[in-house]
Amino acid sequence: MRSRSPQERKVRMFALATPVILAIVIAGAAALLGLLTFIGGRASGEHAEIRLRSSCPDAWSERMTQRATDIGIGELEVSVEGDETVLRGILPGLEDDLTTIPALLTRPGELVIAGEGEELAYSVDVEDAWLQMDIMGHPYVILDLQPNAMQRLQGVSTLTFELDREIVAMQRSDDGEIDEVEMQPELQTVEEEVRAATDWKILLQHGPGPCVAESVETKLLQ
Repeated sequence: MRSRSPQERKVRMFALATPVILAIVIAGAAALLGLLTFIGGRASGEHAEIRLRSSCPDAWSERMTQRATDIGIGELEVSVEGDETVLRGILPGLEDDLTTIPALLTRPGELVIAGEGEELAYSVDVEDAWLQMDIMGHPYVILDLQPNAMQRLQGVSTLTFELDREIVAMQRSDDGEIDEVEMQPELQTVEEEVRAATDWKILLQHGPGPCVAESVETKLLQ
């Protein structure tokens, strides 16, 4: 994770005067816009049905509706049938819709922020999440945490972000002062990083899944 001071953030736009950096930023922005056009936009993919079986179908109905709205699923309908939460709608139109969208909609999304061997903050501490892009065109997610959670992070030089029991990002601070909590993926391509950051934002903005998803089934509708 690249650490940035508040002063660096204030002046980072001036770096755009450098042609090489400008080219990188444009490429990163293109990747970001290319993937995010489906968020809040017009869905153009398959009409599908996703069924999730759990012990809390009503709670999953709320969570899946929130996530599906962020993704931009069209003609969205969410209902409860017995122990199943049923979502029907038009998928965004990405090549891997039928696998990635159901997985994102039904993922647990449990976050643990740790440092120096201790768990310091959790999904419940997240008040908001949004996407940003650094001067090199790489995306990251800013987390707005509750004040008491922010206090627990102070004095820790390296934070690790664990999502669903997998370490996905790290944030380093030379002096241990954390002014802004940032999750930045470091993957092979900007496109992969944008996809990961977008998924994290969607998962963390509304909270984790309310209970275990016992099974998930997806089928195309006519």
